[in-house]
Parts: sequence; structure tokens; C-alpha cells
Amino acid sequence: YTEMTGLPIFFFFFDKVAGVLYDRYPYGNALIIETRVDALPADFVSSLDLPIPSKFPTPTTRMLCPDSGLTVDVNNPPSIYVVYAHMENPVTFHVGDVITSGQRIGEVGNTGYSSNAHLHFETRIGPSDVVFKSMAHYIETASQEEMGTYCLWRISGLFQLFDPMKLFNNQKPN
Repeated sequence: YTEMTGLPIFFFFFDKVAGVLYDRYPYGNALIIETRVDALPADFVSSLDLPIPSKFPTPTTRMLCPDSGLTVDVNNPPSIYVVYAHMENPVTFHVGDVITSGQRIGEVGNTGYSSNAHLHFETRIGPSDVVFKSMAHYIETASQEEMGTYCLWRISGLFQLFDPMKLFNNQKPN
């Protein structure tokens, strides 16, 4: 291939759609999918060595972070959230839809804050059952709710980044 634009994107895990973004900065067209950790085999979960999200996030002064308006129960069991971003076309799924492993979810694109076509694949762990209606930041058209959701997702401490390779190579180290 000389470029990635339009290549199919397939989901590798299973569970439900937790958020759909329609060309919102910085993620562009994006899909957020949640898999509850307690639905996975215990030996698989223990091999992941996942970070522990903070139940008491510390406020940040790095950026303007209004209230997201989201209700987040920090006592819920953790979930793995996977973001597929910068997709070429608007997502056709809706929050609550069930996605299965191997299902086609879109095509590689160059939407949002992106300088070339690629798949932005981001993994985080955080409280389960959170619905991300929309999130955006860094643009004047972003609503207070979108900016608050972005801050909750990116810098609150409730949703911790982890290496996605842990999901693909889940062998315990010797």
C-alpha cells in the first residue's frame, strides 16, 4: 500500500460501544468500546498487570477543565476502554451496540487533529458503565460538556493509559 486511507478497521475484542465521536477535535471520527474486566477470564486479567485508576482524581491546572456532566461511579468494577480514532467516515454504531471480535468498524482516515491517515488506537482502564456522549478540546466550537469529558478522559486520573500490547501478548513473564 502507498497509503492507509480507507483500509478496513476490525475490532479485536468484544463488548459494547461506550462513545461515538463525529469529527470532534482532536480524535475526529472515533469509536470508544468498553469491555468490563470482570467479564474476562481471571488468568487473562492477572496477566495484563493493568494500572489501578485513581478513585480520587486530583484537579489539574494544565488546562481549562469544566464539569463534564457525566455521572461516574468510581466504585464500579474497572473496564478496559479502547478508542479507535481518526476514522475516515462517521461511525455507524450507537452507544450500547454490541461489537464482536473481527467485526468491521470503519476505515482508516485523517479526521480530527491528524496530519496523515492512521489509526489512533488508545487503551485505558477506568470505572465501568461510563457513556461518552461526545468529547472535544482545543477548538472554540467545543462545548463545556465536551471539554469536561475530554479532561475526565485524558487527565483526571480516572482513566489510566496502558500499553495495548498487553492485550495482544498476555503471557506472564518468566
